[in-house]
Amino acid sequence: MKNLSLFFLLLIFISLVACEDEEITNPFLIDQYVKGELVVGFVPQTEINSAFELMNKFNFYIDHIYGFEYYSPWSPDSLEYLTQYLTSLSYLNHQGFGPGVFYNELENKIIIMPYFYGMNLINQLDWLNQVDNLELIDSDTSFAHMLIKVPVGEEISWIEELEKSEIVEWVELNYIAQITH
Repeated sequence: MKNLSLFFLLLIFISLVACEDEEITNPFLIDQYVKGELVVGFVPQTEINSAFELMNKFNFYIDHIYGFEYYSPWSPDSLEYLTQYLTSLSYLNHQGFGPGVFYNELENKIIIMPYFYGMNLINQLDWLNQVDNLELIDSDTSFAHMLIKVPVGEEISWIEELEKSEIVEWVELNYIAQITH
């Protein structure tokens, strides 16, 4: 039995679905969650700077971010350079996970799908500068979310507060899931 955060639950759920001979049950333990953590989902077209501003307003630490996507106006032959450059940014390269950078032939665009780690204020400002310097174009983000740290014991009140924001689509506790075989 393993306790996993909500971020990794999707990956495990998909792998379990692929196993036809195993019975799948509801893995969420509704009364168990990671104390002091919330997962926040944003409405489509929310730009990352707006998400940063909201979290900084409450002085929350942003642990992980995923789902903000960018296009690069650079030519396809710059794909390797962009990948290497973005991988050099510590907040985009963590525990073997680097930024997703690939060329979409149908759209004739380089797409950047970064997974951010440890987004303190310095890293936030650096990323916003990188977006400007690299001339990245914010795409139609429709599934952006982040894992934030809140004071332990105040999770429910912060859910209620964050749900008031126009850019927040949903807020949840970071539920613990149990996977058994």
